[in-house]
Amino acid sequence: MDMDCPLSHLQLIIFQLK
Repeated sequence: MDMDCPLSHLQLIIFQLK
């Protein structure tokens, strides 16, 4: 898990939203 990389989480959410 990349807890130090919130950007990664955001990208995942955006990908799911698309």
